[in-house]
Amino acid sequence: MSLDATSWVDVASGFVREPEAQLDLLLHQVPWAQQEVLRYDVYVPEQRLGAGLRADTVPLLRHTDLHLSARYRQPFDGVAALLYRDGHDFQGLHSDRSMTWLDDTLVAIVVLGERRPFVFRPRGNWAHAQAVKVPAGEGPEDVVVHPGEGDLLVMGGRAQADWLHGVPACTASGSRVSLTWRWARRRGRPD
Repeated sequence: MSLDATSWVDVASGFVREPEAQLDLLLHQVPWAQQEVLRYDVYVPEQRLGAGLRADTVPLLRHTDLHLSARYRQPFDGVAALLYRDGHDFQGLHSDRSMTWLDDTLVAIVVLGERRPFVFRPRGNWAHAQAVKVPAGEGPEDVVVHPGEGDLLVMGGRAQADWLHGVPACTASGSRVSLTWRWARRRGRPD
């Protein structure tokens, strides 16, 4: 699906075989930890758990890594794992600016567990968006998909430069794990 002329999202439903078993494996084998993030000069705990993984540690990660490299013809970086324990855990609207070069990127996410909204919002006027405080998924230009249960979502092009994305709090009761791979062309103006 196109977000605009230079940003896109691929969604492959049912990408993972036996997603419930894979979710159970990750929930019990990954060393989940509370991370902190810098917000307005103060470190605060993130409202989710995380872990860094190597692609060669679990067959699902290795197979996904091979698929992504073959499909998109690029070498992806490591795997970041995020655990949303229930609907109270969330990630606010953001872009993956840690990649530095945002003009041409790929961010691939395998989503296991309960389906939840995944919101895209045009970056636009950030000051206006903060002042208006429209909840994620309720903005007039928001695009909402509901990945889960083994789906693969890939954001590409200028999606990190021109769009925000996030997983808002919702009424979900089950766990959700996101496994994320990243790649950046490293050309253009660094962010």
